Amino acid sequence: MKFPRDSWLRIYWVASLCALAFAYGVAVGMFKIFPYRLLQTMAYTGRELARYPGHILRITPQKFLAESPPAGGGGQVIFIHED
Repeated sequence: MKFPRDSWLRIYWVASLCALAFAYGVAVGMFKIFPYRLLQTMAYTGRELARYPGHILRITPQKFLAESPPAGGGGQVIFIHED
């Protein structure tokens, strides 16, 4: 299979752009430059969406609900009356 010279140059150009993008991604992870904070926020949002999908999508509240005490008494109520 023969490729013309222009095709090889285009292949090399695309490969060099991919290598450059990969190197920039490594630099972002190591040195925490420009889009690091944005990517960190996006990752946190993705984790929250996976953990609480109904809450994030406003279908049902899930995130801040506490378990209710057992029926019939979960503890004692003590009244102190001072005269």
